[in-house]
Amino acid sequence: MPNRQIREGMRRSEKIANLDDNAFRLFTLLITTVDDYGRYHANLMLIKSQCYPYDTKTVDQVKVALASLAASNLVTEYHAEGKMYLYLNQWTTRVRAKRSKYPDPVGQEHDRHMTDTTARITNNDITNNDNGATSTKFLGFWKEYPRKVAKKKASESWSKCNCDGNYSKIMESLKLYKQSEQWTKDQGKFIPHPATWLNQERWEDEVIINVSAKKDRGF
Repeated sequence: MPNRQIREGMRRSEKIANLDDNAFRLFTLLITTVDDYGRYHANLMLIKSQCYPYDTKTVDQVKVALASLAASNLVTEYHAEGKMYLYLNQWTTRVRAKRSKYPDPVGQEHDRHMTDTTARITNNDITNNDNGATSTKFLGFWKEYPRKVAKKKASESWSKCNCDGNYSKIMESLKLYKQSEQWTKDQGKFIPHPATWLNQERWEDEVIINVSAKKDRGF
């Protein structure tokens, strides 16, 4: 495995700054794991064994971290030759090898979604009722949604409403809703179930921010 250098610009990246510690650690470990073309297997067990050989990190923790990286558009997964692979986006390392160890993603199934970064984690650990992949963007939404109930229904609603295509709008609206009076009063008693919020396409609503609550928190 070649030695790698982490550039100082990494400290100024907003995408990386917004990662939690688990996702940030996996990202830095993947930098030393991928080949010269920024590619590696997307199998969670392989990632766990290669990136955390002496760690007690669980497969579920790796799954969540990888989903966070995909939702942040730092990692993209693709299907080739019957297997799942990943590559680090904006990979600029000088190529030493004549060819990658892993199949080229160009022309593969994921290319239809590259413009809106619909990366998908597909293996036995992350599946939905259609035996397909749970969208990593849904996992990003689920992580931020304050009322975590009925995840299965929420995932079904996410797919039904084609929320991947509205991901940026949904996350921006969710950020505002979390500061609204309706969601902040009475310890979040009136926050709807995530499936309900998605089914009603509430991200299209005009949200009124709870200004007093922001002042109380020193904003």
